Amino acid sequence: MSPDQSDASSPSSSSGGSPTPPTHISLREWVIANSFTIRVEAPDPAAQEERIKRQLRQEIVMLWKRVWLGIYRLEGLHGLTHSYCLRRLYIGAGLEIDLWESPMEQGTANTREYGWNSGVYYLKLYNNVSIATLGAVVDLMTEYGTQVAAVDRAYELLERHQRDAYVDAASGIRFRAPEPNLQVEWSRLSAALRDNLWQFQLRTGVMNQLIFDEAVRLHRQNPTRALRGWFVRERAFPNGRR
Repeated sequence: MSPDQSDASSPSSSSGGSPTPPTHISLREWVIANSFTIRVEAPDPAAQEERIKRQLRQEIVMLWKRVWLGIYRLEGLHGLTHSYCLRRLYIGAGLEIDLWESPMEQGTANTREYGWNSGVYYLKLYNNVSIATLGAVVDLMTEYGTQVAAVDRAYELLERHQRDAYVDAASGIRFRAPEPNLQVEWSRLSAALRDNLWQFQLRTGVMNQLIFDEAVRLHRQNPTRALRGWFVRERAFPNGRR
């Protein structure tokens, strides 16, 4: 066998199969020289934007649900209301029923004159609204959620002052007189909560209108995409329940 034939059949030959490291360079140099080039695709801006929007929409649903369950309903969309529970505790504390005003129902009722888009119940998002708008909704719902603590304080105040009941021959079941200054303390707390909820309901109504206006404007600029919207409550309670 000639030297040329011997070289052609040597293990260092690169003909056929995987390349074999030659003996005249180091293994490290050979690995570097034969490494595959990894192509890193540039991120898709549209995909990145949609991912951020999806995360913001999920956060909005979570924050909305905290507001709804912490202030208005104990469960679901149509379950027992906090207003009803507080009224029961109000009576149990011996306070004057004729002076009862629900801070939740009053705050909600005050927004009805502003139309269909008023209040947290009617918060609606659209598929094409901007990241900035979704971020503004997150901020609003976060602020709105601070009122959950005020509702908790209302419960604590009334639960702490529950009175014993007795049967009155003329008027039936009655509760013993409330502790001094409780009516004043409750009225102050209730009025502050009612005013705050009214303001947040109005702000949510304004936000609803801004969202709708932006969605319509963007749809006119790009009418090929359908204008789709959904109430946040539908995502929070797909079946009307928890």
